[in-house]
Amino acid sequence: MARPIAYKGETIGVVYLESDMRALSSRLWRYAGIVGLVFLALLFVALGLSLQLQRLISDPILDLAQLARSVASEKNYSVRAAKQSNDELGQLVDGFNEMLGQIQTRDLALQSARDGLEKRVEERTRELENLHKQLVDASRRGGMTEIATNVLHNVGNVLNSVNISTSLIVESVKKSRASSPRPSGGPAARTCA
Repeated sequence: MARPIAYKGETIGVVYLESDMRALSSRLWRYAGIVGLVFLALLFVALGLSLQLQRLISDPILDLAQLARSVASEKNYSVRAAKQSNDELGQLVDGFNEMLGQIQTRDLALQSARDGLEKRVEERTRELENLHKQLVDASRRGGMTEIATNVLHNVGNVLNSVNISTSLIVESVKKSRASSPRPSGGPAARTCA
């Protein structure tokens, strides 16, 4: 690039500037490469750190989630999560384990109560069956007693009729003996006696 230098209207010289931008351009490319390499190195370091942090954070959470699915599907409340640290995740694991312990305690109490209730139901059922047998026997005896009473009443009525008929016959015979003379040794006398 050339520029004339003028003094009082007269050109007294020319300034010529020549610059080589290749060195600057090459330096810029070198800096860009360095920045790129640093960026890639930092990216790999960040990836390594994130994998390490993932093992520290995600793995315990994934283990806890897997254990929760297992407990939900198998209804096994005796299992416990392994505590790996004393941080917030460790507190979460402690809370989960405590919750499982409470559920297990309540489950055992419910099982015990159910077993006791089943035993009481069996006892009550046996008692009711015995009472039912006693009631059936008492009802049968009462029915037999009522039938016997009715039979005895009917037999008594028949015997009473027989007794009255006999009394009437005896009186009729007595009257007939008193009114008719007795033959001596005849066949009618033998029949009445």
